[in-house]
Amino acid sequence: MRFGQGFGKMAYSTTLILFIILAHFKMSAQNSYSLAEQNKIKKHRIDSVANGRSIPDFLLRTTSGDSIQFSSLSGQTIVIDIWATWCAPCIKQIPYFDSLAMSNEHIKFISISIDSDFDKWSAYCTGKTSSVKQFWIGDND
Repeated sequence: MRFGQGFGKMAYSTTLILFIILAHFKMSAQNSYSLAEQNKIKKHRIDSVANGRSIPDFLLRTTSGDSIQFSSLSGQTIVIDIWATWCAPCIKQIPYFDSLAMSNEHIKFISISIDSDFDKWSAYCTGKTSSVKQFWIGDND
Protein backbone atom coordinates (compact mmCIF):
# COMPACT_ATOMS: atom_id res chain seq x y z
CA MET A 1 0.00 0.00 0.00
CA ARG A 2 1.42 3.39 -0.92
CA PHE A 3 0.52 6.90 0.14
CA GLY A 4 -0.81 9.28 -2.46
CA GLN A 5 -3.05 6.62 -4.00
CA GLY A 6 -6.74 6.08 -3.49
CA PHE A 7 -8.04 8.52 -0.89
CA GLY A 8 -5.07 10.83 -1.41
CA LYS A 9 -4.09 13.46 1.12
CA MET A 10 -6.76 12.51 3.65
CA ALA A 11 -5.44 8.96 3.97
CA TYR A 12 -1.86 10.27 4.05
CA SER A 13 -2.67 12.85 6.74
CA THR A 14 -4.65 10.39 8.85
CA THR A 15 -1.90 7.78 8.71
CA LEU A 16 0.78 10.37 9.39
CA ILE A 17 -1.20 11.49 12.44
CA LEU A 18 -1.44 7.83 13.53
CA PHE A 19 2.32 7.41 13.45
CA ILE A 20 2.95 10.73 15.18
CA ILE A 21 0.62 9.64 17.98
CA LEU A 22 2.24 6.20 18.15
CA ALA A 23 5.72 7.73 18.18
CA HIS A 24 4.68 9.98 21.07
CA PHE A 25 3.20 7.16 23.15
CA LYS A 26 6.09 4.78 22.47
CA MET A 27 8.68 7.41 23.33
CA SER A 28 6.98 8.49 26.54
CA ALA A 29 7.42 4.94 27.81
CA GLN A 30 11.12 4.90 26.94
CA ASN A 31 12.56 7.15 29.65
CA SER A 32 16.07 5.79 29.20
CA TYR A 33 16.55 7.86 26.00
CA SER A 34 17.67 11.47 26.10
CA LEU A 35 15.33 14.07 24.63
CA ALA A 36 17.59 14.42 21.57
CA GLU A 37 17.53 10.64 21.00
CA GLN A 38 13.75 10.55 21.41
CA ASN A 39 13.33 13.35 18.85
CA LYS A 40 15.64 11.58 16.41
CA ILE A 41 13.63 8.35 16.72
CA LYS A 42 10.32 10.25 16.33
CA LYS A 43 11.64 12.00 13.20
CA HIS A 44 12.70 8.66 11.74
CA ARG A 45 9.22 7.18 12.41
CA ILE A 46 7.51 10.17 10.80
CA ASP A 47 9.88 10.14 7.80
CA SER A 48 9.20 6.41 7.37
CA VAL A 49 5.61 7.23 6.30
CA ALA A 50 6.47 10.01 3.85
CA ASN A 51 4.48 10.31 0.61
CA GLY A 52 5.22 7.42 -1.75
CA ARG A 53 6.65 5.09 0.88
CA SER A 54 5.14 1.85 2.10
CA ILE A 55 3.46 1.97 5.49
CA PRO A 56 5.47 0.16 8.18
CA ASP A 57 3.70 -2.94 9.44
CA PHE A 58 2.27 -3.16 12.95
CA LEU A 59 0.06 -5.48 14.99
CA LEU A 60 -3.62 -4.81 15.72
CA ARG A 61 -5.97 -6.70 18.05
CA THR A 62 -9.69 -7.23 17.64
CA THR A 63 -12.23 -7.01 20.46
CA SER A 64 -12.08 -10.80 20.76
CA GLY A 65 -8.31 -10.62 21.27
CA ASP A 66 -7.31 -11.98 17.85
CA SER A 67 -4.25 -10.36 16.28
CA ILE A 68 -3.84 -9.19 12.70
CA GLN A 69 -1.00 -7.47 10.91
CA PHE A 70 -1.81 -4.10 9.37
CA SER A 71 -0.16 -5.40 6.18
CA SER A 72 -3.08 -7.83 5.77
CA LEU A 73 -5.12 -4.78 4.69
CA SER A 74 -2.65 -4.06 1.87
CA GLY A 75 -4.07 -3.19 -1.53
CA GLN A 76 -7.18 -1.49 -0.16
CA THR A 77 -8.02 2.17 0.20
CA ILE A 78 -8.27 2.70 3.95
CA VAL A 79 -9.44 5.60 6.09
CA ILE A 80 -8.24 5.30 9.69
CA ASP A 81 -9.94 6.79 12.73
CA ILE A 82 -7.64 7.07 15.75
CA TRP A 83 -9.57 7.27 19.02
CA ALA A 84 -9.71 6.35 22.70
CA THR A 85 -12.50 5.70 25.20
CA TRP A 86 -11.28 8.61 27.35
CA CYS A 87 -11.50 11.10 24.43
CA ALA A 88 -14.92 12.81 24.46
CA PRO A 89 -14.56 14.39 20.96
CA CYS A 90 -13.51 10.97 19.60
CA ILE A 91 -16.64 9.33 21.04
CA LYS A 92 -18.84 12.14 19.72
CA GLN A 93 -17.62 11.71 16.13
CA ILE A 94 -18.13 7.91 15.99
CA PRO A 95 -21.65 8.12 14.46
CA TYR A 96 -20.40 10.50 11.75
CA PHE A 97 -17.45 8.26 10.89
CA ASP A 98 -19.81 5.27 10.77
CA SER A 99 -22.23 7.04 8.40
CA LEU A 100 -19.30 8.09 6.20
CA ALA A 101 -18.23 4.44 6.07
CA MET A 102 -21.73 3.28 5.15
CA SER A 103 -21.98 5.80 2.31
CA ASN A 104 -18.57 4.84 0.85
CA GLU A 105 -18.67 1.05 0.65
CA HIS A 106 -15.78 0.88 -1.86
CA ILE A 107 -13.43 2.32 0.78
CA LYS A 108 -12.44 0.43 3.93
CA PHE A 109 -12.90 2.38 7.15
CA ILE A 110 -11.26 1.17 10.36
CA SER A 111 -11.00 2.56 13.88
CA ILE A 112 -7.86 2.06 15.93
CA SER A 113 -7.97 2.66 19.67
CA ILE A 114 -4.93 3.91 21.53
CA ASP A 115 -6.39 3.02 24.93
CA SER A 116 -3.82 1.59 27.34
CA ASP A 117 -6.29 -0.95 28.81
CA PHE A 118 -7.43 -3.64 26.36
CA ASP A 119 -10.20 -4.94 28.64
CA LYS A 120 -11.71 -1.48 29.16
CA TRP A 121 -11.63 -0.79 25.41
CA SER A 122 -13.09 -4.21 24.55
CA ALA A 123 -15.90 -3.80 27.11
CA TYR A 124 -16.73 -0.38 25.67
CA CYS A 125 -16.97 -1.78 22.13
CA THR A 126 -19.01 -4.84 23.12
CA GLY A 127 -22.67 -4.37 22.30
CA LYS A 128 -22.09 -1.30 20.13
CA THR A 129 -23.20 -1.63 16.52
CA SER A 130 -20.99 -0.18 13.83
CA SER A 131 -20.13 -0.84 10.22
CA VAL A 132 -16.52 0.12 11.04
CA LYS A 133 -14.11 -2.57 12.22
CA GLN A 134 -12.62 -1.79 15.62
CA PHE A 135 -8.96 -2.47 16.45
CA TRP A 136 -6.73 -1.84 19.44
CA ILE A 137 -3.05 -0.99 19.13
CA GLY A 138 -2.18 -0.69 22.83
CA ASP A 139 1.39 -1.56 23.68
CA ASN A 140 2.09 -3.46 20.46
CA ASP A 141 5.37 -2.77 18.68
